[in-house]
Amino acid sequence: MNKSILLTGAILGCTLSGLAQAQLAFDANLELDTDAVDTATSSTTYDQNGFVELNVASKRENGEYFVAAKGGVRLTTDGDKNVVVRDAYIQLGNNTWDAQIGRFEAINLFPLGKDTLVSHAGGVSVYEANKVRGFAGDDGGQIALHFKASDSLKFELDTIYGDDDTAGDNGTAISGYRPSVTWSTDGFSLTAGFESVKYDLTAGGNVDQTGYALTANFDLS
Repeated sequence: MNKSILLTGAILGCTLSGLAQAQLAFDANLELDTDAVDTATSSTTYDQNGFVELNVASKRENGEYFVAAKGGVRLTTDGDKNVVVRDAYIQLGNNTWDAQIGRFEAINLFPLGKDTLVSHAGGVSVYEANKVRGFAGDDGGQIALHFKASDSLKFELDTIYGDDDTAGDNGTAISGYRPSVTWSTDGFSLTAGFESVKYDLTAGGNVDQTGYALTANFDLS
């Protein structure tokens, strides 16, 4: 945790000093969840958790070109880590393409409804096409490339390296990449993606996974 916070401070310090003339933006989020779960094999269980999230962001533009930075810290009400570093990245490019470097979440290829509790029967693990989505571990890193072919067609290539630690069972991630394409129009969007990741398990052995995802969104308003 300390390493992550120091890394966040270093990234933001170097980046924001270079954006001295850019305006800083601060925001905060508060979420409190209360869940009641009742199954056929156990009585109803209750759980309450939540977080307070603090973010700072800055952006400087010069014509169609820009450089931006964002950092965020989440204070949680439960778990082993009560202080969690969320975003800590820089992003630069123009209206057509940009590169994003640091710690962040890439496009969501398996979106769940907001404030929706999902409990899988029997503790079964469900693939959600998020192995390379982001929030790399203390020793990991991420780079994403975005390309806007038109207002309706966008491409994204996400990569992850080092210790991604998304499931807590891996040592060193050898490589991971995740290309996706999104087509959108008024009231509708369709995203298709593929990901591949290889990493070593802390208990020995390795994992070599590939997966696909297709998601659609409708606006019925």
